[in-house]
Amino acid sequence: FQATSEMIDKRMRDTWKRSTEVAGICNVLARQHSHLAAGQATLAGLVFAIGALPILKYVEDNEIQISSVVLDNLLDELQPIIGERILQKWDFPADLRNVPKECTNFTRKVAKSDYADLVMVAMLQNYAGTEHDYATLDWNHISAFERLGIDPNADPNEDEDLSAQMEAAMALLNV
Repeated sequence: FQATSEMIDKRMRDTWKRSTEVAGICNVLARQHSHLAAGQATLAGLVFAIGALPILKYVEDNEIQISSVVLDNLLDELQPIIGERILQKWDFPADLRNVPKECTNFTRKVAKSDYADLVMVAMLQNYAGTEHDYATLDWNHISAFERLGIDPNADPNEDEDLSAQMEAAMALLNV
């Protein structure tokens, strides 16, 4: 197998697309929580998968032969660790640095909702209806929904006002 530049390019584009969608959802969700700033929430959504980019660049630059499945597994495993380190190195605010790692920690226990919770819920809502493993999770067992006061059984696409807000927020990022 070989990681073709087309495969890497597709992953990079998919990462950017998903990040902008998650950022838009985070922006809207943060507006319902006075202790979470919408701008910071948008930034958290944009950078939650930042760790994927150096991995993809490394695979491409070194012409590493790898299957699509192995690459996806590698990204799932390493991007949270690398993402957290990037945000630390870039001196991001402490409340954003843990987002890449904690947004996929579905059993996390914290006293108060935070940006990792926002990104987790936004990411899960973004994957809903897809074939991704996250789409099969039982949201009733993910405490981030409770901390954010969101019904895990509600379909965000059914709330027309919410959908319009999310589309407007995402449109700002797709310039």
